[in-house]
Amino acid sequence: MTTAADLPAWLVIPVILFLLIGSLLTVVGALGLLRLPNFMQRIHGPAITITLGAGSILIASMLLFSGLESRPVVHELLITLFVFMTAPMAAMMIMRAAVYRNIRNRMNDIRNLTICLVHIKDNQATICGQHENLLKYNHKTQKVEVIPTDDLGLYVGLIDNIEDYVQESKIEFGDNDILLLYTDGLTEAENSKGEFFGEKR
Repeated sequence: MTTAADLPAWLVIPVILFLLIGSLLTVVGALGLLRLPNFMQRIHGPAITITLGAGSILIASMLLFSGLESRPVVHELLITLFVFMTAPMAAMMIMRAAVYRNIRNRMNDIRNLTICLVHIKDNQATICGQHENLLKYNHKTQKVEVIPTDDLGLYVGLIDNIEDYVQESKIEFGDNDILLLYTDGLTEAENSKGEFFGEKR
């Protein structure tokens, strides 16, 4: 097994750089958690920053131990995969719980709303949460596919914990495919005759 003192400079320098970058991003994210005024701001910006910081540290770890073991060490990829698989659903549950408590406890209201998160990476979109149907234009078949979200979540504001009701769905994309996201403000817009715009248009 190679010792740290025996590692070449071309490997040590990237490890140090990634550790410094990861540490700096993590500190910036932690300061954001302390200084940003409300929950919704704290869950977005700092979460992204800390995720990038953790990713940099994981890269440094892979490089370091690959050099020490004199073989590829990629265990950290499993951690990264786990984070990417669970992050959308976890964020959805946390945000919905916060909205529920704001509506019920702070506003003393019983109204609710729907929300859907979409994470796009390469040629795949991960969808989580219930909202309006998504429309996907398939360039190859020249047809529009309707992607329902009814089974992917529950209205925000109905119950405190929606963990048992949240699901994820994955959509594959081909070249020149288009994914359309919209709100009910579009489909329920009325003309002078009181007719809804609707989804078919």
